[in-house]
Amino acid sequence: CAAMVAGAKHADASASVLSGIEIAVAALKEHYRDGFAINLRALRRDKAFCAFLVVSVGSFGALYSSDYFRLSALRRKNKALAKLQAEASPAGALSDAKKKKKNKSVAGKRFWSELFYLFRLAGLTKPFSRGARLLAAQFTLLVMKTLVTVRCSKLCVYFLTRAIAQASWKYWVRWIFNFLGWTCAGVVVNSGLKYTESLIELEVRERLTKAVHDKYMRNNRFYSAATARRHDGLDNPDQRIVNNIADYAKKVAHLYGHSFTPVLNFVLSLAEASKDIGLARPLALIAWNSVASILLRAASPSLAPMVSREQALEGDFRRSHGRLLAHAEEVAFLQGAEAEHTLLDASLKAMVDARGWHSLIRVRKDLADQLFKFQGLLAGGFFIHLPFLTSK
Repeated sequence: CAAMVAGAKHADASASVLSGIEIAVAALKEHYRDGFAINLRALRRDKAFCAFLVVSVGSFGALYSSDYFRLSALRRKNKALAKLQAEASPAGALSDAKKKKKNKSVAGKRFWSELFYLFRLAGLTKPFSRGARLLAAQFTLLVMKTLVTVRCSKLCVYFLTRAIAQASWKYWVRWIFNFLGWTCAGVVVNSGLKYTESLIELEVRERLTKAVHDKYMRNNRFYSAATARRHDGLDNPDQRIVNNIADYAKKVAHLYGHSFTPVLNFVLSLAEASKDIGLARPLALIAWNSVASILLRAASPSLAPMVSREQALEGDFRRSHGRLLAHAEEVAFLQGAEAEHTLLDASLKAMVDARGWHSLIRVRKDLADQLFKFQGLLAGGFFIHLPFLTSK
């Protein structure tokens, strides 16, 4: 019986959502002319806003177009040159094809296995390691931060609306003390989160760097890395050990804290919202946002190849300067400063051009992210407003 009652309630909720959507679509058909005209009239009255809108969008469009045409021509030229070199060297073309296949495989099938391997090296998978203890401490702080956010918002809004609606000093004083209490808790929790995040970053970097040092110095592998060619995958070991591990540790510490918080906020906010409007509308909103996220992510470019390319070019540029310092005496004696100057500028230009092209590509991802964010606000308002508009 309980199952039948629950099923009936779920069916009624689904039907109410669908009927509400039908009513909203009918309202849009009836009032869309008025809504467009009113907003267009308000826009025309705000001359300063219109002027800055035209200038800002025009500036962005002009910058994007000029960089796009310039870098597109350069990429076509570089591709033609690379094609000629590949035709002249079939072995090199085969090596590039293998490298592309390997990079695609790493980005796909081997991603999670390699990620777990790095976590294990960093000591994050061992239950009683220092890294695991730091993650546990950060977890408790993240839960507390979410509770502070949800409870503070709920109580502060309650006391403040009562104080304003009833012109009550008693509720206003309650709001003051409530806000001060949550402020103290929030200050301590946020400071603790930043501290634990910095400790996690240092722990991950230290453990990974020590693991790399153990393998790097064993059996004179540092000599093999220094003398191996680029296509062997051993380019710029100094940058990989120093900079890349540091960047990875920073992103790991940031990812854990800033990915778990939205999930917990979502769960607790959903629990609070379900008390007022039920579960059907929030769940429908979740389903819509999931579909929109999948569609927008499919249209967004992949960032992994771009990051890999940028790191390689950064390493080449750094290696060029390191090579100049290592052979400064020979370069000065043979009067090769001009040639080295040309090489340094060429390495810099390759890095800048690649980053510039990747910035153009990232615009697509930024547009998709911003579209998803604002459509989420619109869809949220759509689903939340319906119960109040259809109650008449």
